[in-house]
This record gives sequence, C-alpha cells and structure tokens, in this order.
Amino acid sequence: MEKEIEIEKLKSFIEDQLQFEKISKLSASEYCKFVHEFFTVLTGYKTHGIKKEDIVDTVNKLYTAQSIFFSGDLQSEDKFGFITEELVNFCPSPFFWELPLDEYMKKWERLYFPLCKE
Repeated sequence: MEKEIEIEKLKSFIEDQLQFEKISKLSASEYCKFVHEFFTVLTGYKTHGIKKEDIVDTVNKLYTAQSIFFSGDLQSEDKFGFITEELVNFCPSPFFWELPLDEYMKKWERLYFPLCKE
C-alpha cells in the first residue's frame, strides 16, 4: 500500500514538472538545472523501490497529451522529448533506472548539456 502511494506521488510530480510550455521557455542553463533537479528527485523515488515499469504508462500518456503544444520548434521539442525518452528508455544507454545519479548525469553532460553553454 505504501509503495502505491509513493508511485502516485511520483506520477503527480512527473505530470506537474513535465509541462511542455514550461520546459520550452527555459533558457539553456535553466534547462540544465531543471534536468538535474528533476532526476535528483526521481532518484529519491528510485532508491525507495520505484521502477520504470511503475510510471511508463503515465509518461507515455503525458507525452501524447503535451505533444499538442508542439509548435515546430525542434529545440523546445527536443528539450521535452529528451526527458520523457530517458524515463522510458527509448534512448541509448546508460539508463537512469540502472545507474547511480552521478554516473547517469555524466550522460547528460556529454550528450545534452553542451547546449547549456549560453
């Protein structure tokens, strides 16, 4: 029962944080900070036994719902898509669900954060 409550809290957190219009307005440096903070919070849930399978449906539904706001701005769409893809593992390893946060964030620093240089 307690795990179910934690899963619902996590789903609410994801739905609240992953709003396309909010993410698309972030500057590059704000986006990098947002990503780190987002995955730091998720790590707390992960260490308490929450697994990818517990949130996949929520993330997929959220992506579909938020995609109506896509405007053709590929950079904004990528900023949103990178996070959702990471959550459900539609992207190259290493996966968030398999690594400690420090190791995982090295992937973001290497692949995605070069755009943070404003």
